[in-house]
Amino acid sequence: MQGRYILKGHTPVHPFLQEYQAPTIATPSEWLGSEYPHLLKWGPPFLEVKYSTPGQADRVRPVSMNVDWFAAMLGGQKLLGHDVVYFEPEKQFYFLDWHGCYVPTTEEKLRTVLSQQFLRCAEALQKNVDFEWLFIKYRSKEQLDEVIQKAKSILAVRNDFFHGDKGASRRIDGKIVEPEITSPHALYIQQQVVPKKDALLLVNEFWECFEQFCEFMGIPTR
Repeated sequence: MQGRYILKGHTPVHPFLQEYQAPTIATPSEWLGSEYPHLLKWGPPFLEVKYSTPGQADRVRPVSMNVDWFAAMLGGQKLLGHDVVYFEPEKQFYFLDWHGCYVPTTEEKLRTVLSQQFLRCAEALQKNVDFEWLFIKYRSKEQLDEVIQKAKSILAVRNDFFHGDKGASRRIDGKIVEPEITSPHALYIQQQVVPKKDALLLVNEFWECFEQFCEFMGIPTR
């Protein structure tokens, strides 16, 4: 098959022109890009090939997936209140429910979400697109697993995501778990005190350094 490669996503229409200029959607990258315009920074979803055969109109085939784009897509649309994160200390994905709490979810559920996106795209573009690539190749376990693995880095949150005054709440087994708040003393010991054989730390020295730490961190001493 001969053709030319296309690396082009969806081009948003300016809000003032939307009434007069309908967006052109002819490729999988354009369709997915219009569904998730906030992912523009991740590039187009696919590397595509545009080719022609005798007696037929030009066709488009999505030949390679932009794994980064699809991993970011699993994070949801933040403007709509959607959010999916990966918490490395627990090796666990969480999604944000309508109560504002993060709830554990499974990799299998995320594979299903991703698989359904490929299916919706295939259904929407059947005329001049080799949609069987979307339906079969990219919905294979191997392809889905590759996206899930990448999502563990792209959607990763900091280790204190569920801790501290600004930490997020969780819902575990139906019960709300508020963020853990570490005391200033424990925080200072965790971050500043290093055990050393035969070393001696006097109380007044500890307190002086502790006060300086709290002032630098902007937290109270009690």
